[in-house]
Amino acid sequence: MGGAREFAIDADLVKARASDCVRELAAELLPNGREVCGFWRTGSIADDPGQSLAVTLTGAQRGMWCDHATGEGGNIIQLAQQAAFRGDFSAAFAWLKSKLGLDDLDPARLRKVRAEASAQAERSDRDAAAAAEQRRRNAHGLWLAGKPIAGTPVEAYLRTRGIPLERLTVSGQAHLPGCLAFHPELYCKEVNRKLPAMMASVVDAAGRHLATHRTWLAPDGRGGWGKADLEDAKKALGSFKGGFIPLWKGEHRRSMAELPDGVDLWASEGVEDGLSAAAAKPELRVIAAVTLGNLGDVPPPPAGGRLMIIGQRDTNPKTLEHLERAIARQQERGVEVWLTPPPAGGFKDVNEALQAERRAAA
Repeated sequence: MGGAREFAIDADLVKARASDCVRELAAELLPNGREVCGFWRTGSIADDPGQSLAVTLTGAQRGMWCDHATGEGGNIIQLAQQAAFRGDFSAAFAWLKSKLGLDDLDPARLRKVRAEASAQAERSDRDAAAAAEQRRRNAHGLWLAGKPIAGTPVEAYLRTRGIPLERLTVSGQAHLPGCLAFHPELYCKEVNRKLPAMMASVVDAAGRHLATHRTWLAPDGRGGWGKADLEDAKKALGSFKGGFIPLWKGEHRRSMAELPDGVDLWASEGVEDGLSAAAAKPELRVIAAVTLGNLGDVPPPPAGGRLMIIGQRDTNPKTLEHLERAIARQQERGVEVWLTPPPAGGFKDVNEALQAERRAAA
């Protein structure tokens, strides 16, 4: 029995060996992708056109992947499992073992390979932790370079989106969200130049800065501001998994850790929807999860409170699947989850409803 376990090929060994040829594996699993700045990029796990899914090809994180549109990700085995084997882990594992030449090792060679892989994994873990901390520091440094949004293109952009910021008040005084900042010249890799941008601070439950979310902006030609005309106008620097953008404190002007029992936590996917809900009902505690997938990982509400997901009218099967997974993860943690629909009238989301309200008032 012990000999059989010794001879077994484990997932850590497969991941370690796969990291040495991750580009070739990524290209075979996602043939429509292309290499961009150290990543293999494609549109999704289904290999659609685009760049939202990135497989890391270099450094301590090579072999890891993330779909920035959904928040999904994982290691090279999970990439093969989802991209080529319809979720069948065993089939993906067997395929990788064969590709890596790990399915015909004798015991002596296996012990040597395993020892080499263990040493490599330890080095990779140390390097990955250091790299992650450096990205977090870089994200925080970028955030500190921002300016308050009052009177900037960020405030103009939010008003162009129909968000009545004048409804956001504290003790009767206007109070623009402090989690947002303006950067007049933020480098955008897609166009290789600097553009004005809205930045948002992504934090954990203790208030520690995890990542900086960026939305590049441009004049809309009608006297307002909109998102820049880019393939991907929104990106995050740093790891935001489990973090959130603290959009609005509501009636309880306290930190997340100090909220009283029974307070509901309202969560949107993006900044605009969340601020729309906060402007409609300023008493709400509102956060943004950055991506649909991360709604399943944001901190839970206090005891007795509910996680109120600000829903969108979207019938895309993949979107609905990601939402269901996020809800299921929160429910597994014992959280009571409610999904609130957009306002009546066929609106896609609460922000679209607010824009229609503003147009009607005008």
